[in-house]
Amino acid sequence: MKKSEKLKNEIFEKIQKIPVIEVICQQIGISRMTLLRWRKEDPEFSKKIDEAILSGRSFINDLAESGLIGHIKNQNLSAILHWLKTHNKDYKEKVEVSFDKEAINNALNQVKKIIDESCKI
Repeated sequence: MKKSEKLKNEIFEKIQKIPVIEVICQQIGISRMTLLRWRKEDPEFSKKIDEAILSGRSFINDLAESGLIGHIKNQNLSAILHWLKTHNKDYKEKVEVSFDKEAINNALNQVKKIIDESCKI
């Protein structure tokens, strides 16, 4: 199949709705390798594909958030917890970090000795 302006525009439109290259290639009737070759041969085409993918991902993210909000409205506890953990600092999972100060100082002293000895050479 030849890369015409009509085909390029169709590819851009489809990617903005479904940003999955393999799916688009199947719908258009070309192989993934063909699309990759076209991208390699035509930097402007490749740039527009990248822009269409970003637009498509944004569209899918909007759909996902809309669906999540719908579940929240229906009192779905998993959806409510997910939203709170990702949008409210009070509900984020906390990670506690502890360390042995003496062990770190010993390791740093050993590194300093190695550096000092290598600088003498």
